[in-house]
Amino acid sequence: MHRFTDIESTSKRLPPVYGYLTHQLVPLSKALEPISSTIDQLDRFGKIAKNECHFPSEYGLTRDESAAVYLYTMEWGENSFYQVINRALRAEDRSALKPWFAYLKLFDVAVQKLPNVRKNLWRGVSKDITRNFKKGDEFTWWTISSCSTSVNIIKDFLGPNSTLFLIEAINGKDVSSCTNYPNENEVILCPGTRFRVVSDPLDQPPMHLIHLQEITDDDEESLSTGLKTMTMASASKAASTHTLPNVKASQVHIHTDQSGNRYEGEMKGENRHGKGKMDFASGDKYTGDWIEGKRTGHGVYIFARGNRYEGQWKDNKMHGKGQIDLANGGKYTGDWIEGKRTGHGVFIYSSGDRYEGQFKDNNRHGQGKMDYANGDKYTGDYIEDKRTGHGVYMFASGSRIYAMQ
Repeated sequence: MHRFTDIESTSKRLPPVYGYLTHQLVPLSKALEPISSTIDQLDRFGKIAKNECHFPSEYGLTRDESAAVYLYTMEWGENSFYQVINRALRAEDRSALKPWFAYLKLFDVAVQKLPNVRKNLWRGVSKDITRNFKKGDEFTWWTISSCSTSVNIIKDFLGPNSTLFLIEAINGKDVSSCTNYPNENEVILCPGTRFRVVSDPLDQPPMHLIHLQEITDDDEESLSTGLKTMTMASASKAASTHTLPNVKASQVHIHTDQSGNRYEGEMKGENRHGKGKMDFASGDKYTGDWIEGKRTGHGVYIFARGNRYEGQWKDNKMHGKGQIDLANGGKYTGDWIEGKRTGHGVFIYSSGDRYEGQFKDNNRHGQGKMDYANGDKYTGDYIEDKRTGHGVYMFASGSRIYAMQ
């Protein structure tokens, strides 16, 4: 098996994995300690990765961050690092992933600094698994998925009666500069990437071809546009539910509740479930995924006061990765936990100040760097939004540098 062929033959539904986003960022050696017993000589391989990784990085990765990516791409047999971590990411017992959180945090921070790739990618598996993929199917890969921009690279790892995946990627991450094999043109699809099967599998002797398309929040916008073409007058201002014509009654509905909130989209029983759009009486709007009546998955929320959030949700709260554009001109891109900025992120203030680093409960908390609009810079520790701990503050004039304890 190779990284490019490490694919689950069936796409089972698994609970999301977000806990690592709030884990403290630690050096690679410390991140590997909780999982050292799962891989023989892992400490040795970690040291090799740190010595051989690409550093300094043109994309601003630290040595530990670059080494984390390098370690993932190393091949040393049946128990290679990528095989073990992807087995853990596929496991139904999500609590078993906790020992991996420190590494996943370091890996995630690293790849988020790398260039985005929006192009066709390839990967494959050395058997026919086409029966498990039908046109219109949607699913999520929770593993770290290695792909290549070159189909010939993938074919070298496959034999007859294999399955080749053509993937229209939007948010791939180019790791070719960080890997142990730079000539493989490797692009990573991060855990939690969602896909739609574009067409029924095709036979391309001696292989089979499955065409996938990455699903992003643009699909939610498309859903909104499509639903607007299906019009139906409301019988009254009281609570009412109507099934759209020519659509299965169990799937797409229009529902207006007694508060004036109007929902268009898929339902399961009495709950909003699937894809849909909600126009709130308050003026807020949400377009995206729902599970059992709650905003869960990917979606776009436009607040009446002008703020706009696009990203992941869980139980009606911003949870996972997302971006909020504030009405005052500010913008935050990064991690969220239960509706609050928590984890790693970048906040650009309306004043022009820019902070990149750790957050907790909407506050700068942990290590970070602030570039002020006036030219001043601070790099160091924060606690509850205040510079506290060790840090260096350099004035725009360059005349004074403070080291603080």
